[in-house]
Amino acid sequence: MRDRDLPGAKDAGRSAGQDVSVVGFDDILLADLFEPPLTTVRQPLPEMAAETFQQLRARIDSAPAAGRSLLIRPRLVVRESTAPAPTGTTVAIPAPAGAEQPVAGRTA
Repeated sequence: MRDRDLPGAKDAGRSAGQDVSVVGFDDILLADLFEPPLTTVRQPLPEMAAETFQQLRARIDSAPAAGRSLLIRPRLVVRESTAPAPTGTTVAIPAPAGAEQPVAGRTA
């Protein structure tokens, strides 16, 4: 096993991306270097930072007011570490609280 292999699956006699799906979070720089490349959730950090700065600036420039909620959608970066869903299976991801439509959904 190479250092870049996804831990756990190979040790259990399984193949990541075929027998099991492995998904990471934050889309680290090394995600492409794993074997197989790691499917991950990418957070839009520049957009999050800009919005945080704008809200902070608004509070500094004016009288304190109630904070507002904002949904900044992450992005699913599909790589080779995820296995296809079994045929005929419907995968539905419920909408976050306050959202009008589901984030994603597909029929395999």
